Parts: sequence; C-alpha cells; structure tokens
Amino acid sequence: MENIINKEVYFFPASYRRAYQIEETDNANILLRSEVLNKLNNKKNPVIITYSEALSEKVISRKELKRQTISIRQKELKEIQDFEQARESLFANEVASDFMEAQQSLQTLQKTISKYIGMTLELGRTPTPEDMEQGDGGGCCGGGCGC
Repeated sequence: MENIINKEVYFFPASYRRAYQIEETDNANILLRSEVLNKLNNKKNPVIITYSEALSEKVISRKELKRQTISIRQKELKEIQDFEQARESLFANEVASDFMEAQQSLQTLQKTISKYIGMTLELGRTPTPEDMEQGDGGGCCGGGCGC
C-alpha cells in the first residue's frame, strides 16, 4: 500500500489481545498505539489503518498529548548520559559502595527501632518476637492493628 500511494502507512491496533478480554492488554500493541499517536502529533495527514475496536478505545486528545509530551534535545541526552556514567562510576567506587551499604543498614536499623517503639506504645508493653513478626504483616502503620 505504501508503494501505491507513496506515503508511510501506520497501523493503529486495539490495546487488547482479544476483543472480548479487555483486561488482557498486549504491551506491543500499546507501544504501537503510542507510536501512531506520536506520528499523528508530528505529521500532517498521515495514513492510518485501523478497525472499530481500536477506534472505540479512549485515546488522549491531541491538545493533552502535546501538553504531556516531553522533548529531549541532543544536549539534554548528553547530560543524561554523563549523569549515568558518573552514577555508574560512583557505584563502582569501593568506598562509596561501602558507604551506601552502611547507610542502608542504618536505615534498616532505624526502621526496626521505630517499629519496636511504636509497638511498645501501641501494646502498652514490650513487644515479643511474635508481636514483631505479626507487625510485619503491613496495614497502615505496620503494626498489629488490623487496618
């Protein structure tokens, strides 16, 4: 078809694997849909092939798409690459790596102490190991309140 009309043709699929199973989306189709929407945003009068199921799905408006689109310039890409390289070299540095590991251990210790104090206040007594284990179940406060 592209050869006949001398234009690029884009396929706009439905997000779903099967039309009758809308909870089962296909990530490849979602990616293809976003690429076609991007082409719609950047090209005038593109040729798009689709079918009714794909059109009936809710799609972001052109105005909203433009508002939410982020453009990254070549200079910004270079800055991102420089940052990632600096980050990788930081993680490769033994001293920095040991420091971050120690910091994580301290945060874990602080969390455990806070939990112990919170459960002591909640229970009105020193929590037992079983109380502490039960508190790992979650809830809004991480305690045994049952929320």
